[in-house]
Amino acid sequence: MLADAYTVMWKELLLLRRSVLNLRSLLGALLWLLLLGISPALTLGPAYLSSPLSIALLCAVPSVIGQAMAVNAFAGEREAHTLETLLASRLPDTAILLGKVAAGVVYSMLYLVLALVGGWVAANVGAGAGGWRPYAPAVLWGALAIGLLAAGAVSALGVLASLHAATAREAAMKAWGLYVLIAVLYSALGFLKEEQRAALMERVDAARPAIVLGTAGMLLVVLNLALMALAARRFKRAQLILD
Repeated sequence: MLADAYTVMWKELLLLRRSVLNLRSLLGALLWLLLLGISPALTLGPAYLSSPLSIALLCAVPSVIGQAMAVNAFAGEREAHTLETLLASRLPDTAILLGKVAAGVVYSMLYLVLALVGGWVAANVGAGAGGWRPYAPAVLWGALAIGLLAAGAVSALGVLASLHAATAREAAMKAWGLYVLIAVLYSALGFLKEEQRAALMERVDAARPAIVLGTAGMLLVVLNLALMALAARRFKRAQLILD
C-alpha cells in the first residue's frame, strides 16, 4: 500500500509543475511567504530567531499554501476529467488518500524551508553588524515538527473538502475559514503598539516551549487522525464517479 501511495504522491507532485509555472499561483505563494515568513522577521529582528512566536508564524506558511494545493486533489481531477480513470484503477482507497495528502505535505514543507531560510536572512539583515545568528534549536526543530503536523492536518482538510466539490474553487470556498483566521491573527499582530508587541513577546518567551510544543503536537496528531478517518469514511468510489 505504501508503494501505491508513493506512486499517487509522485504523480501529484509531477502535476504540480503546471501550477508552479503558473504565474498567478506562484505569485500567490510568494506573497504568503513574504507576509508570514519574511516580513515578521524584519519587524522583530534578532528576537525572531529565538521566540516561540516565530513557530506559529512559520507554521502558517505550510498551512495556507498546503491547503491551496490540497483543494485540487479531487476537484481538480474532476475538472480535468481524469478522476474516473484514477478511481477505476486498482489502487486501494487508502493509498489514493494517503498519496494525495502526502503530496500536499511535501509541497507545504518546501515552502516552510524557504520561509525558514528567508526569515533567517531577514532577521540577521535587520540586526545589522554583530555576525549572523542561527535559529534557537527549539524554534528551528519546533517549526519543522509542528509545521509538518500542521501541513498534514491542512492537507487532509483540503482533500476532504475536495472529495465532493465540483470545482477547485468550490472546494477552496469550503475551507476558506483557515485563510480568514490566519489573516485576522496576522493583522492583529501588525496593529499592536510597540510596547504591546514587546509585552506579548515576553509572555510567549516566558512560557515553557516543551510544554507548549508538546501540547500543540498532540492536538495536531489527534486532528490529523480524525481528518484522515473522516476522509476515509467519505471516500466512496461510486459516489465520487457519479458526482
